[in-house]
Amino acid sequence: MADICDQADDCIDLALECARSAIRVVPKLPDSNGKCLNCESSIDPAQHFCDAECRDDFERIQAAKRRNGTR
Repeated sequence: MADICDQADDCIDLALECARSAIRVVPKLPDSNGKCLNCESSIDPAQHFCDAECRDDFERIQAAKRRNGTR
């Protein structure tokens, strides 16, 4: 039978796994409007970003917002 310390460890492990899974969730991108989602430069309407650098910056910013609990 598990003692109170084992139960506390299990609870902590569960809380950490929930937090980690929330960070890994990648939200769907909004519909393209002809502007880069990061720098707002004009781009082809079928694209979301003007280049890989803007895409990476956008993803890094969004990940930081998810970690901090903002949108």
